[in-house]
Amino acid sequence: QCRSTVPGSFSSFRLAWNGRLGGPCDRDAAARIKSERMTLARYSRIKSERMILARYSGTVLRYSAALLRLSFGASIGTAFTLPAGVPPVADLYVDAGANCGIGAGTMAQPYCTIGEAVAGAVDGDVIRIAAGSYVENLVLDSDVTLVGTSGQALTTIDGGMNGSVVTVTFTGDATVDGVTITGGSDSGITNRGYLVLRNSTVTGNTVTTNFGGGGIYHDRAGTLTLRNVLVSGNSALGGTGAFGGGIFAGVGGRVWIESSTISGNTALRGGGTYSFGNDVTIMSSTVSGNRANSHGAVLLDGFSEIINSTISGNMGGGVSFTQSLFSGNYLRIRSSTIFGNDGGGVSHGLPGAVSIANSVVAGTINAEDLTDFCVSNGFNFVGSSSGLTGLVDGVNGDQVGSPAAPIDPFLGPLMRNGGPTMTHQALAGSPLIGRGNQVHLEPVDQRGAVRVAGYVDIGSTEENNGNLPGCSSVPNSTGSIGAIAYSGSLEAVEDNFTLTMSSLPPHQFGAFLVAPRPGFLANPAGSAGHLCLDGTIGRFFLPSQIMGSGPSGAISLRVPLTMMPQGNGFVVALPGETWFFQGWHRDVIVGTPASNFSAAIGVLLR
Repeated sequence: QCRSTVPGSFSSFRLAWNGRLGGPCDRDAAARIKSERMTLARYSRIKSERMILARYSGTVLRYSAALLRLSFGASIGTAFTLPAGVPPVADLYVDAGANCGIGAGTMAQPYCTIGEAVAGAVDGDVIRIAAGSYVENLVLDSDVTLVGTSGQALTTIDGGMNGSVVTVTFTGDATVDGVTITGGSDSGITNRGYLVLRNSTVTGNTVTTNFGGGGIYHDRAGTLTLRNVLVSGNSALGGTGAFGGGIFAGVGGRVWIESSTISGNTALRGGGTYSFGNDVTIMSSTVSGNRANSHGAVLLDGFSEIINSTISGNMGGGVSFTQSLFSGNYLRIRSSTIFGNDGGGVSHGLPGAVSIANSVVAGTINAEDLTDFCVSNGFNFVGSSSGLTGLVDGVNGDQVGSPAAPIDPFLGPLMRNGGPTMTHQALAGSPLIGRGNQVHLEPVDQRGAVRVAGYVDIGSTEENNGNLPGCSSVPNSTGSIGAIAYSGSLEAVEDNFTLTMSSLPPHQFGAFLVAPRPGFLANPAGSAGHLCLDGTIGRFFLPSQIMGSGPSGAISLRVPLTMMPQGNGFVVALPGETWFFQGWHRDVIVGTPASNFSAAIGVLLR
């Protein structure tokens, strides 16, 4: 129950969260491999986004006493002692509005600038930046983490149009979290090392050199990882820097984009992203409203994937795939929605190099939805195409229209439908609903809502919003079925996940239930509704968690992911776990006290 293995070549390495290797609760699932290229032979390091690092005799030892104390109590945090001679790692503080004149880097005497903190940091230090606007150009050449303690809306690093705002060198191994990066005249970020960017915004940057990358320029054999990032309003238009208004990925590296939005960027080619000999994965993300003269919003080569993502409303085309001069060629599109792009849906000139599964390509303006030969892995929807081979209408679950007889996916507008990014959702009567791959499928949709076998839709989102079909078919006294939805973040480490029950009878109290798997039990204990959870069912029954529905008939709970009720105690919800939730509430039916259940929902934590 409380053991998880670090993936890949690090599977034998365990972190003992109770201070003892091999202990009964050596949870290491919060640790992530920061880069698949960061091999044990090269760095011998595993990095969690919140771990504190230390270096000793050429071996990197990682231990997060702060995180352990936060999760399990202060006494645990002192169970591990670094070898003699290891320099202690520290939290360094920056606050230009506080008593920063002395600049000791402590909370009481913080540095005035981020640059001072970077200069004083050793490998593993975490630099905590207070709210404010910092006009600086930073160079990160070591293993350091920058955290905007008040979040991206209140913490800005402004390059003052004086070069790149943040540069990560070949030796850099940096994490940047909770900031806005703007005012770059030579890209907002230049990355030649290893960079994880989280919970941040990159906007208002430009470039005219180094091929492109108005927002982010990524080059060489390093790795760039984006999680919950907005790259918007950047440009690459002049000189040699005409490619990749949002992101340019150069030769020989890896780019991973997850739960992020790339929108409103401009370039001559590749308005959103441009890959030149780089392997790129776009996962659970939205690329929309970008402009390019040609080659689409997303221009890819090499080994690339678009999974559970939305490419929508771009000028110059949606996805363009080209011949790589530096590596093999293969583009895999899975469970994605490519809709309403002007200038092309998916275009390529490499027969057999593009495969597509459980995806929508439709609504393209001034061009074909999908062209040339594609490998169909089944259950796709193509609105109109005259030059397409490999996908045949009515074969392998594919639906394919033609210019003479186009077919409409019946999609709603690009909007907030839950989750961290905007999506298109299938409308009632859509031919996408229930027509997806019911066996080999992504476990969740773009928003993190569970895909239920037997009810899977084509495209990046599920029409049922992750609600378990057939659950709670009994209306409450309002005549409606109690609804359930989630908001906030599915990142487990952020602990910012909220459930809401609505369409409830007014002025009745209720609470939420949680379980590790779905189930079905009709009318338990005489309830008018059905319980759709199974396994160990936890109840959020602390006094503050039992609430009234008020006049609006709604109840919301910010779910404490570090205290999920299970059995006689609590567990910490970890990345990679799927949890199922349902609401219970009191009701009055024809003057008789009763109870009922809401619909149920499942989510996968990241």
